[in-house]
Amino acid sequence: MAAIRKRENKDGTESWLVQIRIKGSTPINRSFPTYPEAEQFVRGEESRLRRDQNQKIKGDPRQFSNEIFTDTIRAWIEKNPDKKKRIFRLQTVLRYFGDIRIGMIDEDYVQEYINKMLKTKNRNGYEFAPGSINQHFAAMSVIYKWRAKQLRVPAGDLPFKTSLLPKGWNEGRDRRLEPSEEQCLRARMRRARDNRHHWRLLLNLALESAARYQELLLAEWKHVSIDRRNWHIPKENCKTRKARDVPMSKKMIRTFKMLELLRDPNDPRVFHPFKSKDGTSSSFFFFLEECKIKGFRFHDLRHEAISRMVLYKRDLNMFEIMRIVGHSSIKMLDRYANLRSHELADRMG
Repeated sequence: MAAIRKRENKDGTESWLVQIRIKGSTPINRSFPTYPEAEQFVRGEESRLRRDQNQKIKGDPRQFSNEIFTDTIRAWIEKNPDKKKRIFRLQTVLRYFGDIRIGMIDEDYVQEYINKMLKTKNRNGYEFAPGSINQHFAAMSVIYKWRAKQLRVPAGDLPFKTSLLPKGWNEGRDRRLEPSEEQCLRARMRRARDNRHHWRLLLNLALESAARYQELLLAEWKHVSIDRRNWHIPKENCKTRKARDVPMSKKMIRTFKMLELLRDPNDPRVFHPFKSKDGTSSSFFFFLEECKIKGFRFHDLRHEAISRMVLYKRDLNMFEIMRIVGHSSIKMLDRYANLRSHELADRMG
């Protein structure tokens, strides 16, 4: 806002300095010989600035309301080509959301989208999970607000609400890998036409380190120190954008040594044969189908690995395990450590 300050001039006379600061406008600094003149200027200038600002804010809500939402999504993608993860989700929205005007999107329409997606299979053959649909909501909300800001109109109450998703949608997964399933997976990977050694070692490392899918595929040799028994995962590879160090168990050391024998001098990545996340994910799903393993996904290996750490790495306390796997709370660790009753009974015995 405005401030009026008295100041001494070099010739001994007095003047009054006016400074006006209004967000979104260029700062104004003016001097006046008398206080009444300065005060009169402030009143007129503040009124003018507010009037100009209000005119800027008020766009045409009809233009926003009449736009086809999928066209707006495409415009955002064109302007933000580097937002790969959000674009990936928005491309799914473009396939299934329908060509509807923004003003016509209400909770009923969003509910129809949810119901449709829960019955639609993704590229891996699974129906879209409520958690994935919620990620679509987050991406669509960004587009909604972005366009409203561009047109200087209020976004209003967004219709993409988690309350529309099925009850209990946000409950943690508790799917574990059964011993017979792991045995079948390993046997199938040994018979894989391509990269069978890397597949087997990827499974070893996933179950021993509890690393995320992305962290494994993006791992580079410059971050692996077998001598110091340490694998550094840089922040850009982590979901939480927080770097961490994973200490190597004896099994991890053996795994990395075997991977080193398969190392490609022209590729910095540990798992260099796996060129894309999508292709690797599809292959893993194929192995699951061959073994008739239902309701399992790669990320469930992280649940399995953390559960095994809690059960069998008895020299590690909970806080050390959290540090290794990248959890920031006991609550999150508890969500991932899905312990079977017979395993707890064995510990008791």
